[in-house]
Amino acid sequence: MAFDMSRFIARFVEEAHEHLTLLNEGLLAWRQNPGDQQIVFEMFRSAHTIKGAAGMLKLKPIAETALNLEDALNSLREGKIAYSAPLAALLRQGVDALALQVQAAAEGKVAESDAELCQALARAAAGEEFHG
Repeated sequence: MAFDMSRFIARFVEEAHEHLTLLNEGLLAWRQNPGDQQIVFEMFRSAHTIKGAAGMLKLKPIAETALNLEDALNSLREGKIAYSAPLAALLRQGVDALALQVQAAAEGKVAESDAELCQALARAAAGEEFHG
């Protein structure tokens, strides 16, 4: 009997949507209060959860985007980088890209990862100049 991944993908999509909602709410709250580290931690945790679940299901593009988003949020959490409007916009792009990739998974498709976006997130995480 073949192993049916569709149930696991459906559950992943459901949980990912919950975390994407938390990420979106977090971005809005963070823009209003950029000094609130709890908001950053919660966003980090959501990105981390999406990354881990996507990795277990071998949804590589989702895991890759979530990893880069998680790294940028971790740098914020650790105080290596600080709030800026361009960073907020880049994080928004990352969350939007994840949402599209999760929607593709829900439809049984594989969305490619956006190498340019992932590189920009990685540069932001490292405190380097980035172009969102």
